[in-house]
Amino acid sequence: LRSLKGLRAQAAVSAYKDGRVIAQSRGEVQFGDSALSGICVFDLAAHTPDELSLDLMPEYTEDEIFKILTDITACREFASAEDAFTGLFNKRIAQCLLRRVSKIPFNAPCGEIYSDVLRALAAVIKDWRFPVGGGDWDKAQITRGGINSSELSDELELRKLSGAYACGE
Repeated sequence: LRSLKGLRAQAAVSAYKDGRVIAQSRGEVQFGDSALSGICVFDLAAHTPDELSLDLMPEYTEDEIFKILTDITACREFASAEDAFTGLFNKRIAQCLLRRVSKIPFNAPCGEIYSDVLRALAAVIKDWRFPVGGGDWDKAQITRGGINSSELSDELELRKLSGAYACGE
């Protein structure tokens, strides 16, 4: 993700645990050095997923995206591959997506981006997966845990440990 650091993209984000969707959110995703960020990502992190999926074009089906990509590359046959998707995505995001599905050089003409690559590209635009792992505590932006409020008195004293109080966020 280092090449995408600081970029933002609107996306529908799905949280996966053991291969199934456990929660979804939409919003702006920010790419960091080695992690995704943004309110929608933070909201999903509370569900402790093992994987996140970005859908960069949630209003379109994978087949519709394939058609859009096919039309773009046909119209821009002699433009460079790295510039093929200008208007759809930030150039660095487009490069990253293209690199993920093909070894085609960025300076190759769009006419050399064949339908199998466009199919793979449409698939990753709809379902770009990122593993979720434990991170460095010093860099944590969200944590989970705490004390159930039913365990506290109105004065924030722990019901099971007289004389101990809890307060804070």
